[in-house]
Amino acid sequence: MLVFMSSLMSLFTHCPMCKENSPGRLRRTMGTFVEIDQNCKHCGFQRSWQNQPFIDKTPAGNLLLSAGILFAGTSPTKVLRVLKSINCYTITTRTFLNHQKKFLQPAIKNNEVPSSVHMEKEGLVRCVQFLESENLVMKTL
Repeated sequence: MLVFMSSLMSLFTHCPMCKENSPGRLRRTMGTFVEIDQNCKHCGFQRSWQNQPFIDKTPAGNLLLSAGILFAGTSPTKVLRVLKSINCYTITTRTFLNHQKKFLQPAIKNNEVPSSVHMEKEGLVRCVQFLESENLVMKTL
């Protein structure tokens, strides 16, 4: 799903409590993660909205992107370049490599499957199981 920043920010133009003008502001981004704060000067209402959950201090979308790149057997440099070329918030190659080392490679050992070809699928299956155990709901893979 691609969401334009202007469309997202249009959801944070007015206070949901008093309906007065109260624009949200982009607080931070971290790869695919976005956080928006909204503070109403009229009634004092405050909220912070995040577009995805975290898994072990890592945005779930960032980890899923890394898993998708790795288990599809594609080049992280090329995929991330495409995302950057259309101005999508994305991870860096360094982040991909960190995810691979910390989460993805430990998910499967090479003596548990017959060959490296089977390793990609088994790694994907185990990562999906892990994400589901963290209560991350996936509709499409």
